[in-house]
Amino acid sequence: MDTEPIFEDDDILDDDSTDTSASKGALLAICANQTKGALKGLETKLQNYTINYLLHTDPLEESIKNASVIILECRIMEGFADLLVLRNIRTQRPLVPVIILSKNDDADFTIEAFSAGATDYISGELAPEILAAKVEVYFKISASAKIIELQNQEVIESLKNQRLAFEQKLSAEKAKAQMETEFEITRRTKEILDNLNEAFFTIEKNLHLGDTTSAAAEEIFGKKIGGLDIENAFPFLNKEQSLFFRLAIEQVFDGFMPLEVSLQNIPKRLDTANDKIIIFRFTPVLDDLGNIIRLIGCGDDVTLQLKNAEELERKIDTNTALVTILEDPRVFVGFLREVSNHLNNLALGELSKSQILFVLHTLKGNFSAYNLKEIAHTLHEIESQLREISSQDQCSKMAQKVSPQIRDMVVTFLTQFVSILKISPETFEVDYILVSEYDFGLLRQLMQMVQEEYIREKLEEWLTLLQFVTFERLISPIQVAAKQLAERQHKKVSFKIDGGKIKIDPKRFGGLLNSLIHAVRNSIDHGIELPEDREKVGKPKSGTITFSAQFLESNDFVIDIFDDGKGIDPEVILSKAIEKKLITPQDKNNYHDKKAFQLIFHEGFSTKDEVSEVSGRGVGISSIKEEVKKLGGKIYFNAAVGVGTRLRVVIPHFFVNPKKNADNVDLKIA
Repeated sequence: MDTEPIFEDDDILDDDSTDTSASKGALLAICANQTKGALKGLETKLQNYTINYLLHTDPLEESIKNASVIILECRIMEGFADLLVLRNIRTQRPLVPVIILSKNDDADFTIEAFSAGATDYISGELAPEILAAKVEVYFKISASAKIIELQNQEVIESLKNQRLAFEQKLSAEKAKAQMETEFEITRRTKEILDNLNEAFFTIEKNLHLGDTTSAAAEEIFGKKIGGLDIENAFPFLNKEQSLFFRLAIEQVFDGFMPLEVSLQNIPKRLDTANDKIIIFRFTPVLDDLGNIIRLIGCGDDVTLQLKNAEELERKIDTNTALVTILEDPRVFVGFLREVSNHLNNLALGELSKSQILFVLHTLKGNFSAYNLKEIAHTLHEIESQLREISSQDQCSKMAQKVSPQIRDMVVTFLTQFVSILKISPETFEVDYILVSEYDFGLLRQLMQMVQEEYIREKLEEWLTLLQFVTFERLISPIQVAAKQLAERQHKKVSFKIDGGKIKIDPKRFGGLLNSLIHAVRNSIDHGIELPEDREKVGKPKSGTITFSAQFLESNDFVIDIFDDGKGIDPEVILSKAIEKKLITPQDKNNYHDKKAFQLIFHEGFSTKDEVSEVSGRGVGISSIKEEVKKLGGKIYFNAAVGVGTRLRVVIPHFFVNPKKNADNVDLKIA
């Protein structure tokens, strides 16, 4: 039988080889790069079928979609690439017969072809009629496969539709559940926010507030703030506050500095233009990478609470002041006399600027000692203003102006509590005298002997002593003030008094003793260490300040104030003196330790760089020196690093003989 070979290498398939003839039946898809002439016999034998010619480079999806049989040429050089095409065909059409035509008769390759999904494998030449017969057989087989394939496709489509419907139902239920959850969260959030007493809000990266805010926010801020820019959200801030607030928030979102540092820069308290006090707290919301997304803010109007707290604090301070005064009203009256004298001197307008500062600083310290904080604070403010004035004439005018203001504050206090203190607001005099039972007994005995001159002298002496006050009584306000200062600075201080029963004339020594408050405040502020620092160097947690009063054989009266703090290094004093231009660097070598310590008595000298109501002015110690000079005495200062400091005051020729101290009086009269 004459056969025409299927494969020829002569003629390359023309461009029109992919033309599809009219559909006459089942579709045969032939993917080959061979000549059309070699397949003429096949076309003749399969005239009732539609044949679609393809190249290996053509897309197969649509071309093989409806094919009943597929013939695929596996080339020699591109054989394994063509097997990939076979696998692709089998993926798309798992049941369609695929006949492989190849000149490769290698058994391993043939096995690979069947593994890839070939239905039949033809190598070499095969007569067209035989090939056509094979194709017709496979057409019949594919008819059943087509039915199965269609059924499978219907099942697949049905399953797809069922799956899609299930997914849609699941998605709808999930969306509904999510909506219900979000609604419930929103409802609960709104319920919580509406019952918060704080203004809750969020600040986004664009510096606008989020839409969710608490009901209290509108009440505190005076309007709805959701969605507003932060500069418009807080109408009670002045321009400067608003700008500072915005810059602080911007810094948080910019991330140039550590988040903890930036959060600290946001104002935590704002005193508003409408006299409200708002306390803020801010919490950052971060993403998984630690980047800030937004800020959660809470604002609380604490105006009423703080006012109540301040009022309570004022009452406590007032009660403390009253108790301190009532311990010995005569001491306080002596202080008031000093106050009156100082105010009279200020009113004259004849004091120098330094003298005015001495007066104000001393008064401030002693009003603090009696816990009269409002008066002390006013004096501090006046002192600060006065330091900014360079003209002596303006200083004098200011002194004349503030003198009646200070007096009015004292008078107001005395008037308010005249029924308790029984001190005249007009004369600053107490309208009663406190006398101990011992002194009354003494007076009764002496009064029985008034006819004798000796007794009259005794009576006069004791009446004089009766007006004297013990040293410990006179310095008791200093101890009260010192304890309060120590508490504010988180320090522990105890006090020791030697010679506390010695009685002295408050009229003569009141100014000096009142000025000693500066020495004690300096000891606490500069000398006494914090408890943990004292423990590190082997000291008790509590520091000790010792007051000592004694008479020398020379009848001189000596007062010592010693603290066991960290002391003062003479080198520090000299460095500060050079900085303040009290001495030149060249003079430094001429100063031994004792001479260096004398520099602390200069006006304006202080080892502190910052000024507070406690110290830093460089006035306190120099004011003590001025009081000592008035009494014709001398003042000494010494210190040892790590050991402590000592201030000594010596007043010569104290006229009361220590043997005639009231506590040692002999009642037996010859």
